[in-house]
Amino acid sequence: MSKIKTALEKFYGLPLKKIFQVHHIKNKKTMLQISKETGLIRQSIMHCCKANGVKFRTLTQHHKDLPHPSGKSHWAFGKTKKTSEAYRKHSQAMIANNPIHDPKAAAKRARTIGKTFRKKPLPQEVAFRKKLRGFGLKFRSQYAIGEYTIDFFLPLHKVCIEVDSSWKWDKKRYQDAARRDKKLALLGYKTVRFNKLFLDRADPILKELASHSVNN
Repeated sequence: MSKIKTALEKFYGLPLKKIFQVHHIKNKKTMLQISKETGLIRQSIMHCCKANGVKFRTLTQHHKDLPHPSGKSHWAFGKTKKTSEAYRKHSQAMIANNPIHDPKAAAKRARTIGKTFRKKPLPQEVAFRKKLRGFGLKFRSQYAIGEYTIDFFLPLHKVCIEVDSSWKWDKKRYQDAARRDKKLALLGYKTVRFNKLFLDRADPILKELASHSVNN
């Protein structure tokens, strides 16, 4: 740290505490600017200040005094009710105009995801694919229906099979799954979910589906 201190004092021609009082606090230069000027590593300068008891401004404190390009203060610091309302409206407009909410863009994204996972399937998907073939069921893996990518789709039965991971689901994930299943049901598809740890429990259902396809 003594080398960093010596280099700083030699560059600015001032004692260490005076350097930061004049250039950092008064002139509001950031640590990054001082680092670029001196050619020293920013983290090393900060460690040097701490070792010598020199106070320096954090990035948050620095941003509070930064003027916004529009002439107003940054919305995140000391924002008034008017600016926060404007920011809220701007955020809502950005969300509404997001291309992912376009049905065509969402369908394209679902197809891209399906293509990726077909090339690199998960271990539980490989195991379940063998199981489906063992029962002689015709299926499509990672099939896109609208904005959703289905793990295994049985076209003859209009059944969507999801092989879920074993991690604990939170409330939001249950709600998302229920919303997805409801949308698929409106399109005439039934969703069946299996946990990857209990794939053997799928045998009776797959056997019934296989017998139903033979009878038809």
